[in-house]
Amino acid sequence: MRNPSADSSSRFSSRSLRRSLRWWQLAALVTVLSVTVAGCGGGGGSSPGAFSLNGYVLSASTGLVIPGAQVTAAGRIATTGADGRYVLTGIPVGNGQVYVRATAAGFNAEEMLLQVSAGQNLRQDFTLYPAGQGGSVHVSGNIIYVDNAAWSTAAQKAAGARATTQPAPVRPTFKAPILPRIRHVTVHLPAGSSLPGLTDVFRAQAIDQAIRELLAQVGANVRYRLYPRLEALGHRVVNVEVPHGMPAEIFAARLLTTGKVISAEPARYAYPMIYPTRIPNDPYYPDQYQYELIGMPQTWGVQNDARLMRVAVLDTGVFREHRDLRNNLLSGWDVVDEDNDPTDPGDGTGISHGTMVAGLVGAETNNARQVAGTAWRAMVVPIRVLGLDGGTAEDVADGIRLATAPGPYRADVLNLSLGGPGETPPIVREAINEALQNGAVVVAAAGNHEAGEPTEVLWPANYDPVIAVAATDASKSWASFSNWGSAVDIAAPGVEVYSTNYDHRTGSDDLPAAASGTSMAAPIVAGVAALMRAAGIPAGEIERILERTAEDIGNQAGFDPQTGYGLINPYLAVTNTDPGYTWIGVVDETGNPLSHAVHPALGSAGWSYSLNSVRPGSGFVFAWLDVNRDGYLNDGDYIAKYPNSQTPQQFSPGKSYSFPLYAGIFSSTPLAQVSAESLNQVEVLWSGLKKAIEDGAASASR
Repeated sequence: MRNPSADSSSRFSSRSLRRSLRWWQLAALVTVLSVTVAGCGGGGGSSPGAFSLNGYVLSASTGLVIPGAQVTAAGRIATTGADGRYVLTGIPVGNGQVYVRATAAGFNAEEMLLQVSAGQNLRQDFTLYPAGQGGSVHVSGNIIYVDNAAWSTAAQKAAGARATTQPAPVRPTFKAPILPRIRHVTVHLPAGSSLPGLTDVFRAQAIDQAIRELLAQVGANVRYRLYPRLEALGHRVVNVEVPHGMPAEIFAARLLTTGKVISAEPARYAYPMIYPTRIPNDPYYPDQYQYELIGMPQTWGVQNDARLMRVAVLDTGVFREHRDLRNNLLSGWDVVDEDNDPTDPGDGTGISHGTMVAGLVGAETNNARQVAGTAWRAMVVPIRVLGLDGGTAEDVADGIRLATAPGPYRADVLNLSLGGPGETPPIVREAINEALQNGAVVVAAAGNHEAGEPTEVLWPANYDPVIAVAATDASKSWASFSNWGSAVDIAAPGVEVYSTNYDHRTGSDDLPAAASGTSMAAPIVAGVAALMRAAGIPAGEIERILERTAEDIGNQAGFDPQTGYGLINPYLAVTNTDPGYTWIGVVDETGNPLSHAVHPALGSAGWSYSLNSVRPGSGFVFAWLDVNRDGYLNDGDYIAKYPNSQTPQQFSPGKSYSFPLYAGIFSSTPLAQVSAESLNQVEVLWSGLKKAIEDGAASASR
């Protein structure tokens, strides 16, 4: 095939984004206790560019407070009072990272690094070990969110290895719910008549009358659900909606005070955990390795319908009568010939570049024909901007304007698997700016090169607002032909990728074709962007989310010029799941937390975590990302564990450890190589992490 160049884009502020939340940052000061402040640690609050810090210094051996301990941060010094509490104000933020140190006579010092920002009022307690008994443990490392791994203990390789690639269970049919924590109260009423022969209708009328009287007594006008058939089992039970704005616990207590109920408690919920297939039946789908590689089956389980999305393919044109495309093709335009027939005239190679790109975006899928597209049912708007000898900057700019101006060719996402050397021409920049102002997402290929050729990212990919896409191979490694540089945003599979094709030499569209290039990687990203838009994610958030959720695959931690922020992770991107909300902590084998729970931070080295004041002992580093945000461990959440075995890590006093975490999608369905014991262990570790989270929240509110 031709070597169409790809584009790239620079970063928004997302490259400098960090998530530095700690549970102790949520602390609300309820009382003000006495404190003795030395040096310049006192003051009346944080000045611009400064933050405040408060907390307690405790003895690890007795759990009692330590009066007279000193806490220092950026030259500020505070001394704890008789209550063991310190307060530091006006601490300079500096570069956003500040070391804080606590010392006390007869104790080992404790030091930690905090991620801070101006105006914050943080809570940080210190636990000091008596001198000669060693100190607390520090655990840190990076966490990588693997696209296509089903996680459980036995499903991971040895320590430090990336999670095993294997068929992972797809997500349930429902979209990940964002629900109020508790929406109902379950009420048990006194038993009704036990006479035999009573009908369910009679029972329902009796229960209805009882619940009406109950709600009238508490002044609640809410809906409720009756269960008359359960009364035959001895349960006269009703589920009552909680009044808007009232905690379920308070409403339950109010119902109890009436004296007319046996019990009232917040309802418990179950969610569907069935796994319908989201593996399409297209015969060439097994050859399309790219979808399994990046976890598209899981993604399609959550969001596969993009029928309201329009994706413009600015390319060589498309074979409009292709049997696996035509029902998803809208009318298009030929900028080169200035007519309404954007058919690819062919270049004698037997490959229709534009038809392949269009198929990767939106081939008809699950129709038992040829191949699958990335965004099911997305409508493709073909716009021909490339002739046999390429297209001008004006052709490209005109095509971009056509695709985003009101009219029949308007699109939500633009894919440009094309490009040229040098900076993006001003006219193309202006067209892209207009597209962005009109709410479009612009994706472009970073470009291809052969040995000895320039490797710079091509235009329009090198224009900052464009999402620039590099190519990887089937092993998640950077493709050596893929252009690289600081403009690369993200990577996607682009080596021997199968898609729809039209062979002009034979006049046949019977067979898909495989091709390599960043031209093949970009439409996969464009298809994912269409799914994200279909899921309700604003266009302006697409690039930031793609970068924050990418799987870090480069040779260096964090951003690298070959693959940008990493391999696209459609599952996290489409569910709009921020890895920064992952909880990480150390838990022993019995489920007791050895540390508080923290969130990772996104920095130049990728997602990293730091656990201070870990208690010595044996245990596991455990991570959990609650994808459906319901507060429970469900199939489809991301989890990680270190060590990747049944044997815990020994944490010695005063030592520091660094462990990588490779997170995968959790499945409670036993796989062939996953023992029941390992799944039970996951539940134990999760319960310990949940306790650390809850303990932290309780401590922060004190």
